[in-house]
Amino acid sequence: MKKSLISLLVGLSVGSSFAVSAADQERWFEVEVILFERNINPAKVTEHWDQSLYPTYSKSNKNPMALFINDDNLITPNSRHGINTLALGNESNTVASGLQPTIIDDSQTLPVFGADRDESVVQAVDTNADIIKATNVVIDGANLKDSVKDPALEIVPASELQLTAQFKALNNHANYNVVLHSAWRMQPKDRNEAVPIRLFAGHNYQQQYQPNGDVITQQIEPVVTPISALDVSAELAEPTAPVWKIDGELTIYLEHYLYAKTNLFVRKEGTKTITAKESIAAESQESNQATNVENIDLLALLGIHLEPKAAEHNGVVLSNAEVTVEETNIIEPQDKTVPFLNSYPMQQLRVIRSGEIHYLDHPMFGMLIQIRKYEQPMTKDTTLKTAK
Repeated sequence: MKKSLISLLVGLSVGSSFAVSAADQERWFEVEVILFERNINPAKVTEHWDQSLYPTYSKSNKNPMALFINDDNLITPNSRHGINTLALGNESNTVASGLQPTIIDDSQTLPVFGADRDESVVQAVDTNADIIKATNVVIDGANLKDSVKDPALEIVPASELQLTAQFKALNNHANYNVVLHSAWRMQPKDRNEAVPIRLFAGHNYQQQYQPNGDVITQQIEPVVTPISALDVSAELAEPTAPVWKIDGELTIYLEHYLYAKTNLFVRKEGTKTITAKESIAAESQESNQATNVENIDLLALLGIHLEPKAAEHNGVVLSNAEVTVEETNIIEPQDKTVPFLNSYPMQQLRVIRSGEIHYLDHPMFGMLIQIRKYEQPMTKDTTLKTAK
């Protein structure tokens, strides 16, 4: 069945030298990636992952994708829905036969075909127009304003992307959903100096889930309050951070060979079980943190001491026999299942052969990556010097 996936990715790649020479440290490389998710029910996958893990990021990383969700950085602003409809079109694509890509795939995971899309366990909520619901699928470097471009990480124009046949083959198949297709140019660094590149793409779950996957159970409507009535001491609620379908980091570095190190996560809606023991512990912690106003001795707090009032002789005294205690039914805590946004990590290290397409596999999602040598265009000054 793996051959079925590889046959989808029809194209041609040109292999080159496996090792990268020291002189290549001064040269530029072009990195092209396609990220896609598998439309498969996680319950049908036998492999399990620690769900306490979710994307974290290096402080020194580069975040080029963030530039493309801010209209201020773009020559042509994004559309409201944030999806590249042209890239996701259903037009038929006739692929030339006989050309098989050089895909380096040493994994043993087989793709599972079929319509296994998860149904959302959380009903849609009212959305805020200011929140970006999804990212563009195809990232077009030509749409970026010069003022925000990073000279050390040049985003490639969409018209110059080379893995277009693989993109179409994946995106036209019911079992796969492409969420990102982009390329950038950079100089290779050694492992200690390499800067991780943050990649994120797909649907944004920030109105339904927190970054750790916990469901947002209550949507608080804003209350319009006159300025004169505002309490300046009140704390303002921080907005929830974006929670993207695929998120994480990719690090490219050079140590005699080119390496690609992934720390990527795909998120899929599901559920988790909270045990009775965990519920009791959480309630106990909340109880300890909260201030119990009923137990505050106000008189002692104010330094007032009152003598107890003597009982009158005609007071009514009840004997122990006259006191009745009503029995109460104690409800034992039970395990409960709640909505949860599961995170599935892809943490791999791969030696990359320059010019070849490498396929990094995972039961939930995958990545195609190609790193090829890039010759920067000669400037006018360089041309004049060469002519002399």
